[in-house]
Amino acid sequence: MRIFCLLGNGRAGIDFFQTLFDKHPEVSQMPGIFFFDEFWEKTKNFNKKKIAEKFIDDYRRFFNSKNYVIERHNELGKKKNEYFIVSKKIFKEKFIKFCKKPQNQADVFLNLHLAYSAASGENIRKKKCIILNIHNFENLFKIRSLDFEIFLTLRNPISSLNSSTVHWLNYSRKNVNLWWLNYQINRLANLINNCKNLDKKIHVARLDLIHTKNVKIMKKVSKIMKIKYHSSMKKSTYHGKLWWGDKLSNKNLSGVNKNFEDRYDPKNFFDKDIRYLENSLHFYYTNYKFKRILKKNKLRSIYKFLPLKLELIVWKNLLLNFDFLQIILIPYYMFKRIKILKIKLKKTYYPKLIYND
Repeated sequence: MRIFCLLGNGRAGIDFFQTLFDKHPEVSQMPGIFFFDEFWEKTKNFNKKKIAEKFIDDYRRFFNSKNYVIERHNELGKKKNEYFIVSKKIFKEKFIKFCKKPQNQADVFLNLHLAYSAASGENIRKKKCIILNIHNFENLFKIRSLDFEIFLTLRNPISSLNSSTVHWLNYSRKNVNLWWLNYQINRLANLINNCKNLDKKIHVARLDLIHTKNVKIMKKVSKIMKIKYHSSMKKSTYHGKLWWGDKLSNKNLSGVNKNFEDRYDPKNFFDKDIRYLENSLHFYYTNYKFKRILKKNKLRSIYKFLPLKLELIVWKNLLLNFDFLQIILIPYYMFKRIKILKIKLKKTYYPKLIYND
């Protein structure tokens, strides 16, 4: 069975992309992020009964979505008052039946998914692919021995940084610090290169086109996965129930939006920030055809030594949280940001877009 892992840059619709496979009869997946690497590390010496029990305990939200509040799986359906329940008993019985080699990573991975699909009432004989929403490269790297391909969802880097910062500040200010901002910038700069170093097939899709060219994109995706295009791939659901986006979005997102636009708030960027970021992350514009906000011109070298507006916003947040240790580290993280954005990639390092308008 073929495995496809989902990754992306910040707020690039990784979870949204996953929901489009929810009711596809040939796809098996968990309803949300599954850090299989962490789970395997804890259970690799367990027998199959204990593996099943540990999965049920660690991923309660997959069996009763009332427990998945941050992703709003407790507010599914047209009236936002539905949730799903999957039988733990059936899952456990099926996993024990299917799993022949509990000490084999690939066997456990496959049978966790098949057992979950069976417990969800799906016909596992039709399954051809597994979708793994691994979300972070660090977690993907740890399971690189598995045979998989990668789907990357990308978003305009300015919109990605803006959306990540605004939404996380609105949701939980304590999580937004210098380490966090550095991680977001590094994710933008090095995700493609890191994935390329795994020597796996990489398929790239732009978030805006997944929305505005949904049918064309999903037909291309179906061809890559060697599955039939299914009408459910136009709907954003979990267990067939409409998903409205996570709590960070702070608004109701009713699935595919034909009028989707990649926006940003100009108040969060100086003009010199946009010039610096668009110049440093040029491959997003040359290889993936994102529209530049400012016309390309020569970058003044002093720009990189000046704080970004987003950095100033985070510094202010550190003061409000009395996070003096992080404040002391401001020069260190500015140096890291400068180093990260000194990107030198060869053209051969860029996987092509699945579809470009």
